[in-house]
Order: sequence, then structure tokens, then C-alpha cells
Amino acid sequence: MLYVDLDQNGKVTCFYARQQYEGQQTIPENDPLILEFYATRLAAEEAQQARDTEIANAMPTWTQVDSAITNIGSLADAKVFLRKLSRVIYLHIKNSAT
Repeated sequence: MLYVDLDQNGKVTCFYARQQYEGQQTIPENDPLILEFYATRLAAEEAQQARDTEIANAMPTWTQVDSAITNIGSLADAKVFLRKLSRVIYLHIKNSAT
């Protein structure tokens, strides 16, 4: 049996192996609510990993950044560099590609 906290929709928000407070609800470990909780958590973790990978792949090395800055010779070069830099900042802050 697991001790669970449920939201107002009856979805598991947290579960414990030991009782945390008097009157806490209990459900079996293989209850569909627990399985749904695991699936939701796994999907969120996978989505975060995908975002982290996307951000890491978009990040140039410091050598590439330094070289790009050093090689800016025209307004067009500066625009290309700023566009790439803006993309990395956007991905980092928004935590999404769109």
C-alpha cells in the first residue's frame, strides 16, 4: 500500500511509502492512479531531456563563439551571429523550440 495525496480531480500528486499525516488515503502500488502518475512523470522527464538536448545541441563551443565574434566584418556577419545567439537565448529562457 502507498499513502497518496490527490488533487481536486482525484489525480495523484505525491505518494509515500510511510504515512505522512493522519487520515492520508492509501491505494495499492499497482493502482491505475499510481501507474498514471508514473507515466505522467516519465513523459515530463523525457520532454525535459529532449529540451536539454536541443539546447545543448544549439550551444556552440566557446571557440566557435569567439571565432564568430572575431570574424564579424560586416553587418551581414553581425546579423548571422546575433541570430544564432538569439536562438540559444530563446531556447534557454523559453525552454521550448517554438
